[in-house]
Amino acid sequence: MIAAKETSSIVMAGNLDASEVANAVIAPANTHFTVPMTVYDSLGNDYKLDMAFQKTAINATTPPTTDWQWTITGSGATFGAATGEITFDENGQIVPATALPGLVTVTPTGTGSDAFDIQLDFTKLTMYSADSSAKPTNIDGYSTGNLVTFNIGSDGILTGIYSNGQQQPLGIVTLAGFENPAGLQKVGDNMYMPTTNSGDFKRGLKAGSEGVGTLNAGTLEMSNVDLSREFTDMIITQRGFQANSRIITTSDEMLQELVNLKR
Repeated sequence: MIAAKETSSIVMAGNLDASEVANAVIAPANTHFTVPMTVYDSLGNDYKLDMAFQKTAINATTPPTTDWQWTITGSGATFGAATGEITFDENGQIVPATALPGLVTVTPTGTGSDAFDIQLDFTKLTMYSADSSAKPTNIDGYSTGNLVTFNIGSDGILTGIYSNGQQQPLGIVTLAGFENPAGLQKVGDNMYMPTTNSGDFKRGLKAGSEGVGTLNAGTLEMSNVDLSREFTDMIITQRGFQANSRIITTSDEMLQELVNLKR
């Protein structure tokens, strides 16, 4: 199992439609675009949030700027300072000073988890006359997860994949390195042993490093069976079966002759 991690940052990206009509009255009915998202506390409890955007003013400055209000609502927790303002310039780019409005404090209710802060980042938002498409491109934090499967990379690293979508390294498959691999003695069945010519084995090496090969993950190795030996064993077994069948035939013929003599 992998432990839960609480959410500490949300990065927003996408567009807010510049053609929306500004309304200074902050109210749910005046919301222009809403983004749903999920955050987690330190125990892995999830909280469904809605981040609403509303165009509030077009400022008659030189050059002009446009204000948008964002508001966070949700259930299962209280949200401190869950509202703020971002401003775009005349080119639809966000004014840097408004892109990082600070922290939103989430205080869970009835879960046993402590309050936690989330940093909001709006630097990747734009404001063009196109459909609103703002969305979170990066939300850290996740619930607990159980190991579902694993894979082995060409570098030999064993990576676990968990039910919460997270991945983490579990171990590594190392390869034996020798000063002179060509000097190894083949002992059959795809096995080798060190010799004075190859040098002694000292330590395992990461695949693809210091001259050792890489791993072919997801492939099936050819059989290491000695075909000539297996064919020989098969022929011996077959001859033995034939000899045994002839013994049975001879015994049957002798019994048949005995019956005929009695007649």
